[in-house]
Amino acid sequence: MGYILIIETHEESRGATADLLAHDGFEVISEADSGDGVSRLIQRSPGLVIMSESMPPLDTVELLPLIRRLTDAPIIVIGEGGETAVVRCLLQGADVYLSKPVNCRELHIRARSLYRDATVETSGRSSTRTRYMLSESDLSKGLLATLTRTEERLLRCLMENAGDVIKHEDLMSMVWGETVKKERLRFYIHSLRRKLVSESISLLTLNGIGYRLLPMA
Repeated sequence: MGYILIIETHEESRGATADLLAHDGFEVISEADSGDGVSRLIQRSPGLVIMSESMPPLDTVELLPLIRRLTDAPIIVIGEGGETAVVRCLLQGADVYLSKPVNCRELHIRARSLYRDATVETSGRSSTRTRYMLSESDLSKGLLATLTRTEERLLRCLMENAGDVIKHEDLMSMVWGETVKKERLRFYIHSLRRKLVSESISLLTLNGIGYRLLPMA
């Protein structure tokens, strides 16, 4: 499985993130320049990319779509957190957007989860699937009340097929009744993940394939 690539201009932040993930046993390579980061990515495909929203000489509007074209690896963007920036980054290919100041525990959880998802994709696309029974009783009291109608439909579809990999197109059809842009699906997956962060279930992304909901071990 690939390494974790960190592209961050701020030396202290770059070092802290690298140390956090290296301590957990990940191979981490960090770059302070967007050009060097892209070069590194071309040389060797990563398992996860963590990048700052502001990365000279390229800005996010240029850099993020470029990275997404070059790799299917999950991408975490760290930025100032304005609503416009969050939506733009998700539409341009980011899997997760974290606002500064970043909570180290959340970054750690997100990175491990996304990296694991990518590992599942590359090592077990045809592995035996186990069906799980999930219901509202498995969720925290009041969680459903925090969801939008679309998020609730999305979660119910995932729960009804817990343990199975649901392809992008199939999930779109279940939720919207038609095929929509993947960016729209990715946006709602991101939003749902944020609300499930404290739940005992895990929403996995199988890049290029779809999603899978599992109870945490």
